[in-house]
Amino acid sequence: VIIVDPRTHSAHKDVFDAANRDLRYGGIAYNAFAGVIFGLGSLSWGGFPGHTLDNIGSGIGQVHNTYMVENVQKSVVYAPFRMLLGISQPWFPDHKTTKQMALALSRYTINPSLIGLFKTLFHALRG
Repeated sequence: VIIVDPRTHSAHKDVFDAANRDLRYGGIAYNAFAGVIFGLGSLSWGGFPGHTLDNIGSGIGQVHNTYMVENVQKSVVYAPFRMLLGISQPWFPDHKTTKQMALALSRYTINPSLIGLFKTLFHALRG
């Protein structure tokens, strides 16, 4: 996880590009909980390629990669430094409706529907 505001990211873009290139992790999250990469499902999740049992590094193997992109090294996710309207991000401990959002998301996962999606978003945006 890398936490950075937009001004700093723009001023030092070359440093962050180098970090994306050189960090040997299977997932990098900017301003987000790294579990978001796993939760999205379509991105690859796991260790950076080339690690062994003798040098485990960030892990061995990957899961997900729904679109079956070949030779994936890592997934990188960018999130806003601050959510719009001062809303807390759903994975932050100060989010006010985490329980309701998690229940709505679970119900939506079991039985996907437009109404279920809106209920999940409603609780996520009330945080």
